Amino acid sequence: MFTAILLLSLTVVPSLSRGAEDPWNFLDSFTPVPRSLTRIGEHYVAMLFVNREQRLFAAVIFNASCDAGRCELHQRASYAVANAEGSNTRLYVEPRETELMALIGAIYAQNSRRSG
Repeated sequence: MFTAILLLSLTVVPSLSRGAEDPWNFLDSFTPVPRSLTRIGEHYVAMLFVNREQRLFAAVIFNASCDAGRCELHQRASYAVANAEGSNTRLYVEPRETELMALIGAIYAQNSRRSG
């Protein structure tokens, strides 16, 4: 499920205009899924969140510092949301997260080679 949400993030272009609502407010009704923290790069980890009422899942990516199996989460960097069928997606990536955008692109390219 995490991989599907992450890959969906590449197919949706985020749109945010100045003065618009804080994109992070969308996740206010989501709760974290225990033990779902996954390291996805040198500086990033992802955690699954769920909104049971709306039956939505979110992969939230954080900047993090990790060592010896422990990670200290810093600011949120991105999220991708989908329902169980993989539709109704929503994506947001902090504009300053160019390293994360490159990492997601590399993951997408790697998965495309495997399936193609």
